Amino acid sequence: TDLLFRNTLISWMILGFGNLMTVPLRVEFLGNPEHGLALSPSEVALYVGVIPSAARLLLSPIWGIIFDRFNFSLTRVCINLSFALGIFSFFIPGSSWALVLGSIAYGVGNAGGDVAWQLWVTKLAPHNRVSDYMAVHVFFTGLRGIIAPFLGFYLMHYFSVSFCAWLAVGLILIASALFLRERSNFAG
Repeated sequence: TDLLFRNTLISWMILGFGNLMTVPLRVEFLGNPEHGLALSPSEVALYVGVIPSAARLLLSPIWGIIFDRFNFSLTRVCINLSFALGIFSFFIPGSSWALVLGSIAYGVGNAGGDVAWQLWVTKLAPHNRVSDYMAVHVFFTGLRGIIAPFLGFYLMHYFSVSFCAWLAVGLILIASALFLRERSNFAG
């Protein structure tokens, strides 16, 4: 019965598919010689683990402040754009500097995503229903978390990695437009 909750879940589902379908493709893209990079395991770990984790660690407190002080929809769109920039930079240009930028942007997105994912229902749900709303949100997160990586590998089998990246960025931009549509319905 809560249209804002429904619309937000739909937006989050589209965003999640775009983002999560590329997560396992990062290792495949960097390590598999078919994609032209064939980096060493330590280089893969640097771009997929170390750099994004460092950005995540440094930026999480800042995203917490932003979450508390600004409109949720606008905050979510900024997080989404970090993910989109991270995916685009990582998969499209193919240079080491682009990989670093993509890794940092993805870590920044993850920092904001952690905060927003865990707390967003507090901006929307009636106080006595926060756990109910979160339960639904977690269910759909698990659903997309299971399906999206398989979808990414399936699409990569038939199309290029860059196609998957463009598709992911497109889904994230669609989700962002849907979040923006609801911005007046969320308090600051």
